[in-house]
Amino acid sequence: AKARYEAESAAFPAKLAAWKQAVRDYEAALAAFEADLSEWEDTLEARRQQVDRIAFSGQVPQSNKKP
Repeated sequence: AKARYEAESAAFPAKLAAWKQAVRDYEAALAAFEADLSEWEDTLEARRQQVDRIAFSGQVPQSNKKP
């Protein structure tokens, strides 16, 4: 048990450094994603405004005239 404890204790600094690097990588990836998402949403909104449509709960407009 003592040997295992010593081995785990010796490995801890490397595992901690790897975890800290993973956190930094995640934060960088998240920042890049948020920037890309913002750009994508702006593009989507600009293109959405070019389309003249009215949607009402997914229903398709239809004529109510009787034949």
